[in-house]
Amino acid sequence: NIRAEAGYGADIDKNAEGQHNSRYKASAEYRSFAVGKQFNIKAGSFNSNTGNGYSRTTDASIGFLRTWKEKTTLSGNYHLNNNYRRTQSISRQVYFPSEQYQTRTYDDTSQFTNKDMTHNLSFMLERRGKYNFLTFRPSATFSIRSSNNYRGALNTIDGEELNRVRTSQRNDTRSYSVNETLSWSKSFNKSQHRIYFTLIGGLSQNDINGWQIDSVASNNERTYLNNTTNGYNRSLSASVNYSFNINQKNYFSTEYSISYVNSGSERIAINQYTGQIDSSLTSNYTQNNTTHKVSVNYRRRIKKISITSTLQYKASLVNKDELFMDTHHDRVVFQSIMPTLEIYYPINQKSRLSFNYSGYTYQPSIEQLRNELNYSNPLYLSGGNPNLRQSRVHSFGIHYTRTNTTNASSLHVSLTTSITRNAMAMRQIFFTEETPLPEYDGYIASKGATLTLPTNINGTKSVRGGFDYSRQLASLKSSLSIS
Repeated sequence: NIRAEAGYGADIDKNAEGQHNSRYKASAEYRSFAVGKQFNIKAGSFNSNTGNGYSRTTDASIGFLRTWKEKTTLSGNYHLNNNYRRTQSISRQVYFPSEQYQTRTYDDTSQFTNKDMTHNLSFMLERRGKYNFLTFRPSATFSIRSSNNYRGALNTIDGEELNRVRTSQRNDTRSYSVNETLSWSKSFNKSQHRIYFTLIGGLSQNDINGWQIDSVASNNERTYLNNTTNGYNRSLSASVNYSFNINQKNYFSTEYSISYVNSGSERIAINQYTGQIDSSLTSNYTQNNTTHKVSVNYRRRIKKISITSTLQYKASLVNKDELFMDTHHDRVVFQSIMPTLEIYYPINQKSRLSFNYSGYTYQPSIEQLRNELNYSNPLYLSGGNPNLRQSRVHSFGIHYTRTNTTNASSLHVSLTTSITRNAMAMRQIFFTEETPLPEYDGYIASKGATLTLPTNINGTKSVRGGFDYSRQLASLKSSLSIS
């Protein structure tokens, strides 16, 4: 069959120039079906206007599926996506009075444009038997991106202009990735036992060329940097799962998984005026992450009550080697035990009650742990914290659900609470004068700049409640929803 649609119109509200932005949408699709065969082609384009920008998207795809004797299936798909996006924004931050000032404002103006094109090719080969199956899924992606960014910032204290900066950037990016997933499963002893194995691999490359121009009004400083970045990522993971239906009331499973990620990045920033390397924006490092997970799951039914418990141990080893400007070899190990418990109780055919508990952790990202300074906006600096620790969260929840098919109504009430230890938060330092930062190669923070750093706080607590009710109103041919 063939399907096509198109539309054209304009926004009701006028833009800043007093005109109505135009809107369009067009798409077409062709599908063919036969016994054990499928084929489709699809293409479309549309645009949208938002409060702070404009976007345009064009995509096309072609796919097929072939099945032999309901046991072997081969499918493939190619997808092309082309995007254009333009945004602009103006914002103001007003701060509470402090010992350093009575009034303080931070004004920020930004403009951003982005063009990108992505090609994606994927296949799937699957073989299914009565007690086993085998699946292989390879895919490849290639993309080209070009972006331009402008930002202007102004810091004012007690009515006096403290500092004004402007930053312009352009980056051209070419990247590709190749991924594969292999899955195998086999059941035996009348499907009472089951083994499931998965192998996942990936390879990606990212190359960026660009420039950055910064100007600071307080000292008439102007820098022009040429940036070149080459990065890669290689990953491999494997997992094996064994499950055993002990009887109708008891179920047991266990799983072990291991993953390895090797990544690296080489970035060089050269000052166009002086020919010198900017050490704060130049880096050369490799990183290796190895993660082991072991989990045990047990489920038991006691009359109408179902109890499910899981205990998982996780160990992550992160090795980071920096080669520029100074040589550093860092090794970080994270370990955690993550338990879960769920109790499910069907009160009757219409009502259900459940309770759940889970314990999990949040690990700092490598960017948060790296002792680097980002000064793409000289008035709004951000850095890392090598002493950052992982957060541990304990979450509890109770849920009640009632469904009535007679009058097509449903009710859901929930209450959840969470407690976080070593919660990660952001700390800000404001500089009233030009201040050297020795921990960042002596970079001098401009007068009026703010430095934001991740840090751990003692803990946080939260309680949330929810209420949802819906019912069909047959006499009005409508529905009522209350949340």
